[in-house]
Amino acid sequence: MATINERQSKRAASINLDDDDEIADLAPYTSEPKTAPGQLMNLQGKYAQAQEEIERLKREGGNSGALLVRISDTYIVEGRQRRLTSVERDELKTNLQENGQLEPAVVLPRNERGYEFIIGHNRRELLQELGHESILVTVKEVDPGKVDVVAFYSNLLAPSLPDYSKFVGLKKRQVETNFTLKQLESESGILYQSISLLFNFEKLPDEARKILDEHPKILGATAAAKLAQATLAGRGKLVVEALRIRSENEKFTEANVVAHANKISAPARKPLEPVVIKSGRKHFCEITTRSGHISVKFNDPNDASTWEKKLEEFVRSELKKEKSGEDIGNANT
Repeated sequence: MATINERQSKRAASINLDDDDEIADLAPYTSEPKTAPGQLMNLQGKYAQAQEEIERLKREGGNSGALLVRISDTYIVEGRQRRLTSVERDELKTNLQENGQLEPAVVLPRNERGYEFIIGHNRRELLQELGHESILVTVKEVDPGKVDVVAFYSNLLAPSLPDYSKFVGLKKRQVETNFTLKQLESESGILYQSISLLFNFEKLPDEARKILDEHPKILGATAAAKLAQATLAGRGKLVVEALRIRSENEKFTEANVVAHANKISAPARKPLEPVVIKSGRKHFCEITTRSGHISVKFNDPNDASTWEKKLEEFVRSELKKEKSGEDIGNANT
Protein backbone atom coordinates (compact mmCIF):
# COMPACT_ATOMS: atom_id res chain seq x y z
CA MET A 1 0.00 0.00 0.00
CA ALA A 2 1.31 3.44 -0.95
CA THR A 3 2.20 5.81 1.84
CA ILE A 4 0.47 9.19 2.25
CA ASN A 5 3.54 10.97 0.88
CA GLU A 6 3.60 8.73 -2.21
CA ARG A 7 -0.10 9.32 -2.87
CA GLN A 8 0.35 13.11 -2.54
CA SER A 9 3.34 13.06 -4.89
CA LYS A 10 1.34 11.17 -7.54
CA ARG A 11 -1.58 13.59 -7.18
CA ALA A 12 0.68 16.60 -7.57
CA ALA A 13 2.30 15.09 -10.67
CA SER A 14 -1.14 14.51 -12.26
CA ILE A 15 -2.11 18.22 -12.23
CA ASN A 16 -1.52 19.81 -15.65
CA LEU A 17 -1.52 23.58 -16.22
CA ASP A 18 -0.88 24.38 -19.88
CA ASP A 19 -0.18 28.07 -19.20
CA ASP A 20 2.03 27.46 -16.17
CA ASP A 21 4.78 29.77 -17.46
CA GLU A 22 2.40 32.69 -18.00
CA ILE A 23 0.57 32.05 -14.73
CA ALA A 24 3.87 32.15 -12.85
CA ASP A 25 4.30 35.71 -14.08
CA LEU A 26 1.14 36.77 -12.26
CA ALA A 27 2.55 36.08 -8.79
CA PRO A 28 5.70 37.45 -7.14
CA TYR A 29 8.70 35.10 -7.12
CA THR A 30 8.97 32.72 -4.19
CA SER A 31 11.23 29.73 -3.70
CA GLU A 32 9.64 26.46 -4.80
CA PRO A 33 8.59 24.14 -1.94
CA LYS A 34 10.53 20.91 -1.70
CA THR A 35 7.96 18.58 -0.13
CA ALA A 36 5.10 16.94 -2.03
CA PRO A 37 2.35 18.55 0.12
CA GLY A 38 4.03 21.92 -0.35
CA GLN A 39 4.26 21.44 -4.13
CA LEU A 40 0.57 20.53 -4.28
CA MET A 41 -0.46 23.61 -2.33
CA ASN A 42 1.79 25.79 -4.53
CA LEU A 43 0.20 24.45 -7.72
CA GLN A 44 -3.28 24.88 -6.30
CA GLY A 45 -2.44 28.48 -5.43
CA LYS A 46 -1.23 29.19 -8.98
CA TYR A 47 -4.38 27.68 -10.41
CA ALA A 48 -6.57 29.82 -8.16
CA GLN A 49 -4.63 32.94 -9.18
CA ALA A 50 -5.03 32.10 -12.84
CA GLN A 51 -8.77 31.56 -12.45
CA GLU A 52 -9.12 34.89 -10.63
CA GLU A 53 -7.23 36.65 -13.44
CA ILE A 54 -9.42 35.05 -16.11
CA GLU A 55 -12.59 36.05 -14.27
CA ARG A 56 -11.28 39.61 -13.85
CA LEU A 57 -10.59 39.90 -17.57
CA LYS A 58 -14.05 38.56 -18.37
CA ARG A 59 -15.67 41.06 -16.00
CA GLU A 60 -13.73 43.99 -17.43
CA GLY A 61 -14.37 42.80 -20.96
CA GLY A 62 -18.15 42.71 -20.44
CA ASN A 63 -20.41 39.86 -21.51
CA SER A 64 -19.09 39.64 -25.05
CA GLY A 65 -16.06 37.53 -24.16
CA ALA A 66 -13.71 40.47 -24.80
CA LEU A 67 -10.41 40.67 -22.95
CA LEU A 68 -8.70 43.71 -21.51
CA VAL A 69 -5.08 43.67 -22.70
CA ARG A 70 -2.20 46.11 -22.48
CA ILE A 71 -1.91 48.29 -25.59
CA SER A 72 1.82 47.72 -25.42
CA ASP A 73 1.10 44.02 -25.97
CA THR A 74 -0.53 44.76 -29.34
CA TYR A 75 0.83 45.86 -32.69
CA ILE A 76 -0.51 47.09 -36.04
CA VAL A 77 0.25 46.32 -39.68
CA GLU A 78 0.56 49.37 -41.95
CA GLY A 79 -2.19 49.90 -44.49
CA ARG A 80 -5.08 48.44 -42.49
CA GLN A 81 -6.10 51.53 -40.57
CA ARG A 82 -9.06 53.42 -42.00
CA ARG A 83 -8.19 57.08 -42.24
CA LEU A 84 -10.76 59.31 -40.58
CA THR A 85 -11.62 62.86 -41.53
CA SER A 86 -10.75 65.43 -38.86
CA VAL A 87 -14.43 65.66 -37.91
CA GLU A 88 -14.82 61.87 -37.61
CA ARG A 89 -11.65 61.66 -35.54
CA ASP A 90 -12.80 64.37 -33.13
CA GLU A 91 -16.22 62.70 -32.79
CA LEU A 92 -14.69 59.29 -32.00
CA LYS A 93 -12.23 60.77 -29.50
CA THR A 94 -15.00 62.64 -27.69
CA ASN A 95 -17.15 59.50 -27.59
CA LEU A 96 -14.31 57.45 -26.10
CA GLN A 97 -13.60 60.18 -23.58
CA GLU A 98 -17.22 60.47 -22.49
CA ASN A 99 -18.45 56.88 -22.72
CA GLY A 100 -15.35 54.71 -22.74
CA GLN A 101 -14.75 51.91 -25.22
CA LEU A 102 -18.11 50.35 -25.99
CA GLU A 103 -17.05 48.01 -28.82
CA PRO A 104 -13.98 45.76 -28.56
CA ALA A 105 -11.29 45.80 -31.21
CA VAL A 106 -10.53 42.57 -33.07
CA VAL A 107 -7.09 40.95 -32.94
CA LEU A 108 -5.40 37.72 -34.00
CA PRO A 109 -4.26 35.21 -31.37
CA ARG A 110 -1.13 36.31 -29.56
CA ASN A 111 2.24 35.56 -31.15
CA GLU A 112 5.82 36.47 -30.22
CA ARG A 113 5.12 40.15 -31.05
CA GLY A 114 1.80 40.32 -29.23
CA TYR A 115 -1.75 40.63 -30.52
CA GLU A 116 -1.97 41.72 -34.17
CA PHE A 117 -4.75 44.23 -34.85
CA ILE A 118 -7.36 43.53 -37.53
CA ILE A 119 -10.10 46.00 -36.59
CA GLY A 120 -10.06 48.99 -34.25
CA HIS A 121 -6.84 50.82 -35.15
CA ASN A 122 -8.35 54.27 -34.61
CA ARG A 123 -9.72 53.31 -31.19
CA ARG A 124 -6.28 52.00 -30.22
CA GLU A 125 -4.60 55.23 -31.34
CA LEU A 126 -7.09 57.53 -29.61
CA LEU A 127 -7.16 55.53 -26.36
CA GLN A 128 -3.37 55.95 -26.23
CA GLU A 129 -3.77 59.69 -26.76
CA LEU A 130 -6.27 59.79 -23.89
CA GLY A 131 -3.75 58.10 -21.60
CA HIS A 132 -5.24 54.60 -21.48
CA GLU A 133 -2.84 51.70 -21.10
CA SER A 134 -5.34 48.92 -21.89
CA ILE A 135 -7.87 48.16 -24.62
CA LEU A 136 -10.78 45.73 -24.96
CA VAL A 137 -10.20 43.13 -27.69
CA THR A 138 -11.85 40.05 -29.10
CA VAL A 139 -9.46 37.37 -30.32
CA LYS A 140 -10.36 35.81 -33.69
CA GLU A 141 -8.80 33.00 -35.70
CA VAL A 142 -8.41 34.15 -39.35
CA ASP A 143 -6.71 32.46 -42.30
CA PRO A 144 -3.36 34.32 -42.67
CA GLY A 145 -3.98 34.81 -46.38
CA LYS A 146 -7.28 36.56 -45.72
CA VAL A 147 -6.38 38.89 -42.87
CA ASP A 148 -6.00 41.99 -45.07
CA VAL A 149 -9.25 41.29 -46.92
CA VAL A 150 -11.12 40.75 -43.64
CA ALA A 151 -9.70 44.01 -42.26
CA PHE A 152 -10.63 45.86 -45.45
CA TYR A 153 -14.24 44.72 -45.53
CA SER A 154 -14.68 45.11 -41.77
CA ASN A 155 -13.73 48.77 -42.11
CA LEU A 156 -15.82 49.11 -45.26
CA LEU A 157 -18.98 47.73 -43.67
CA ALA A 158 -18.83 49.83 -40.51
CA PRO A 159 -22.37 51.26 -40.01
CA SER A 160 -20.99 54.76 -39.47
CA LEU A 161 -19.08 54.78 -42.76
CA PRO A 162 -20.68 57.14 -45.33
CA ASP A 163 -21.85 55.68 -48.64
CA TYR A 164 -19.28 57.71 -50.55
CA SER A 165 -16.44 56.28 -48.44
CA LYS A 166 -17.77 52.78 -49.11
CA PHE A 167 -17.70 53.52 -52.84
CA VAL A 168 -14.11 54.79 -52.60
CA GLY A 169 -13.07 51.61 -50.79
CA LEU A 170 -14.82 49.31 -53.27
CA LYS A 171 -13.41 51.24 -56.22
CA LYS A 172 -9.91 50.92 -54.78
CA ARG A 173 -10.43 47.18 -54.33
CA GLN A 174 -11.74 46.87 -57.89
CA VAL A 175 -8.66 48.62 -59.27
CA GLU A 176 -6.34 46.41 -57.20
CA THR A 177 -8.01 43.17 -58.27
CA ASN A 178 -9.51 44.09 -61.66
CA PHE A 179 -12.74 42.54 -60.36
CA THR A 180 -16.15 43.01 -61.94
CA LEU A 181 -18.99 44.18 -59.71
CA LYS A 182 -20.20 40.57 -59.58
CA GLN A 183 -16.81 39.41 -58.33
CA LEU A 184 -16.83 42.14 -55.69
CA GLU A 185 -20.22 40.82 -54.61
CA SER A 186 -18.80 37.30 -54.21
CA GLU A 187 -15.78 38.48 -52.24
CA SER A 188 -17.52 40.99 -49.99
CA GLY A 189 -20.94 39.45 -49.47
CA ILE A 190 -22.51 42.81 -50.38
CA LEU A 191 -25.44 42.44 -52.78
CA TYR A 192 -24.75 43.34 -56.41
CA GLN A 193 -27.63 45.83 -56.35
CA SER A 194 -26.06 47.67 -53.40
CA ILE A 195 -22.62 47.76 -55.04
CA SER A 196 -24.16 48.98 -58.29
CA LEU A 197 -25.98 51.73 -56.41
CA LEU A 198 -22.75 52.84 -54.71
CA PHE A 199 -20.96 52.99 -58.07
CA ASN A 200 -23.27 55.82 -59.17
CA PHE A 201 -20.78 58.08 -57.38
CA GLU A 202 -18.38 57.21 -60.20
CA LYS A 203 -20.72 58.88 -62.72
CA LEU A 204 -20.60 62.27 -60.98
CA PRO A 205 -18.34 65.07 -62.28
CA ASP A 206 -14.74 65.07 -61.01
CA GLU A 207 -15.36 68.38 -59.25
CA ALA A 208 -18.34 66.87 -57.43
CA ARG A 209 -16.22 63.97 -56.16
CA LYS A 210 -13.58 66.41 -54.92
CA ILE A 211 -16.25 68.03 -52.77
CA LEU A 212 -17.32 64.60 -51.49
CA ASP A 213 -13.69 63.73 -50.68
CA GLU A 214 -13.79 66.56 -48.16
CA HIS A 215 -17.40 66.08 -47.07
CA PRO A 216 -18.29 62.37 -47.57
CA LYS A 217 -21.38 62.48 -45.35
CA ILE A 218 -23.37 65.04 -47.36
CA LEU A 219 -24.69 62.62 -49.98
CA GLY A 220 -26.12 59.10 -49.82
CA ALA A 221 -26.06 56.51 -52.59
CA THR A 222 -29.75 56.88 -53.51
CA ALA A 223 -29.38 60.64 -54.03
CA ALA A 224 -26.11 60.01 -55.90
CA ALA A 225 -28.03 57.85 -58.40
CA LYS A 226 -30.35 60.78 -59.12
CA LEU A 227 -27.41 63.15 -59.50
CA ALA A 228 -25.76 60.66 -61.86
CA GLN A 229 -28.85 60.85 -64.06
CA ALA A 230 -28.71 64.65 -63.97
CA THR A 231 -25.02 64.52 -64.93
CA LEU A 232 -25.73 62.24 -67.89
CA ALA A 233 -28.47 64.65 -68.94
CA GLY A 234 -25.91 67.45 -69.22
CA ARG A 235 -26.53 69.15 -65.86
CA GLY A 236 -23.11 68.42 -64.36
CA LYS A 237 -22.48 72.08 -63.47
CA LEU A 238 -25.72 72.19 -61.51
CA VAL A 239 -24.72 68.98 -59.68
CA VAL A 240 -21.41 70.53 -58.60
CA GLU A 241 -23.14 73.77 -57.63
CA ALA A 242 -25.74 71.90 -55.55
CA LEU A 243 -23.11 69.86 -53.69
CA ARG A 244 -21.05 72.95 -52.97
CA ILE A 245 -24.09 74.64 -51.43
CA ARG A 246 -24.81 71.51 -49.36
CA SER A 247 -21.23 71.37 -48.08
CA GLU A 248 -21.54 74.94 -46.85
CA ASN A 249 -25.12 74.96 -45.61
CA GLU A 250 -26.43 72.08 -43.46
CA LYS A 251 -30.01 73.28 -43.97
CA PHE A 252 -29.66 72.57 -47.68
CA THR A 253 -30.86 68.96 -47.65
CA GLU A 254 -30.26 66.06 -50.04
CA ALA A 255 -33.72 66.71 -51.46
CA ASN A 256 -32.68 70.31 -52.14
CA VAL A 257 -29.52 69.04 -53.86
CA VAL A 258 -31.50 66.77 -56.19
CA ALA A 259 -34.07 69.48 -56.97
CA HIS A 260 -31.33 72.03 -57.69
CA ALA A 261 -29.46 69.63 -59.96
CA ASN A 262 -32.59 68.96 -61.97
CA LYS A 263 -33.40 72.60 -62.66
CA ILE A 264 -33.44 73.58 -66.34
CA SER A 265 -30.48 75.92 -66.71
CA ALA A 266 -32.15 77.92 -69.52
CA PRO A 267 -35.86 78.29 -70.29
CA ALA A 268 -36.99 76.09 -73.13
CA ARG A 269 -37.80 78.00 -76.30
CA LYS A 270 -41.37 77.88 -77.46
CA PRO A 271 -41.55 76.27 -80.90
CA LEU A 272 -42.28 78.75 -83.68
CA GLU A 273 -45.72 78.56 -85.20
CA PRO A 274 -45.65 77.18 -88.76
CA VAL A 275 -46.13 79.70 -91.61
CA VAL A 276 -49.14 78.86 -93.77
CA ILE A 277 -49.09 80.03 -97.41
CA LYS A 278 -52.33 80.10 -99.36
CA SER A 279 -53.11 80.40 -103.03
CA GLY A 280 -56.39 82.28 -102.96
CA ARG A 281 -58.44 80.40 -100.43
CA LYS A 282 -56.55 77.19 -101.05
CA HIS A 283 -54.00 75.95 -98.48
CA PHE A 284 -50.87 75.70 -100.63
CA CYS A 285 -48.05 74.85 -98.19
CA GLU A 286 -46.81 75.09 -94.60
CA ILE A 287 -43.27 76.18 -93.63
CA THR A 288 -41.84 75.15 -90.26
CA THR A 289 -38.50 76.25 -88.75
CA ARG A 290 -36.92 74.33 -85.86
CA SER A 291 -33.30 73.86 -84.69
CA GLY A 292 -31.69 74.94 -87.96
CA HIS A 293 -34.11 73.01 -90.15
CA ILE A 294 -36.69 74.44 -92.56
CA SER A 295 -39.37 72.06 -93.72
CA VAL A 296 -42.01 72.77 -96.36
CA LYS A 297 -45.12 70.68 -96.36
CA PHE A 298 -47.26 70.98 -99.49
CA ASN A 299 -50.98 70.40 -99.42
CA ASP A 300 -50.72 68.66 -102.80
CA PRO A 301 -47.79 66.16 -102.80
CA ASN A 302 -47.39 66.64 -106.55
CA ASP A 303 -46.27 70.23 -105.95
CA ALA A 304 -43.26 69.08 -103.90
CA SER A 305 -41.10 67.92 -106.81
CA THR A 306 -41.82 71.12 -108.80
CA TRP A 307 -41.04 73.44 -105.92
CA GLU A 308 -37.96 71.50 -104.83
CA LYS A 309 -36.20 72.66 -108.04
CA LYS A 310 -37.53 76.22 -107.73
CA LEU A 311 -36.34 76.46 -104.10
CA GLU A 312 -32.89 75.20 -105.05
CA GLU A 313 -32.59 77.79 -107.83
CA PHE A 314 -33.82 80.52 -105.52
CA VAL A 315 -31.27 79.72 -102.80
CA ARG A 316 -28.42 79.59 -105.30
CA SER A 317 -29.51 82.89 -106.83
CA GLU A 318 -29.62 84.58 -103.45
CA LEU A 319 -26.18 83.26 -102.52
CA LYS A 320 -24.75 84.68 -105.80
CA LYS A 321 -26.23 88.08 -105.00
CA GLU A 322 -24.69 88.02 -101.53
CA LYS A 323 -21.35 86.97 -102.97
CA SER A 324 -21.45 89.73 -105.55
CA GLY A 325 -22.22 92.29 -102.85
CA GLU A 326 -19.27 91.11 -100.78
CA ASP A 327 -16.92 91.41 -103.76
CA ILE A 328 -18.03 94.98 -104.43
CA GLY A 329 -17.60 95.85 -100.78
CA ASN A 330 -14.10 94.40 -100.70
CA ALA A 331 -13.13 96.37 -103.81
CA ASN A 332 -14.16 99.65 -102.16
CA THR A 333 -12.05 99.05 -99.05
